[in-house]
Amino acid sequence: MSVEPQKLGGPEAEQLREQLQKGDPSGLHAFVARTRAERDWQDRLFMLGLLMPELQPAILDFACEVEPEAANLLLLCCVHDCELGMKMRGTGTCDGVGEGGFRDAAQCIKAALEVLNQTLDLDPDDPTAHA
Repeated sequence: MSVEPQKLGGPEAEQLREQLQKGDPSGLHAFVARTRAERDWQDRLFMLGLLMPELQPAILDFACEVEPEAANLLLLCCVHDCELGMKMRGTGTCDGVGEGGFRDAAQCIKAALEVLNQTLDLDPDDPTAHA
C-alpha cells in the first residue's frame, strides 16, 4: 500500500487550487480576508505564491470591477502583476534576456506598484503588499 505524498500547501491549498482552476476566486478571497484578520502574514505570503499561477486574470479583473475598493482583491492584483512580470522577464541571465522581456516585465512591475499604492491606501497596516 502506497501513501500519496502531501502536496505543497496541504489540503487547503489543494482545495483553493481546484476552485481557482474552475474560475471561482471566492475561496482565495476568503483565505486572504481570514489571514488578514488573523494577521498570519507568513501563511498568506506562502499560499499566495503557490496559488497565483492558478488565478485567471479575467476572473480577477471581474472581481475587482465588482469590488473596486476591496484591499484584498487589490493585493491579489499586485501579486498577480509581480508574478506575470517574473514570467515575462524569463529565466535567462541578464545577457540572455532580451530588451522586449525587460520592457514587458517593467510594464507588469509598474502596474503592480500602482496597485500596491492603492492597496496601501486602503489597508496601511497590512505588510503583505510590501513583501
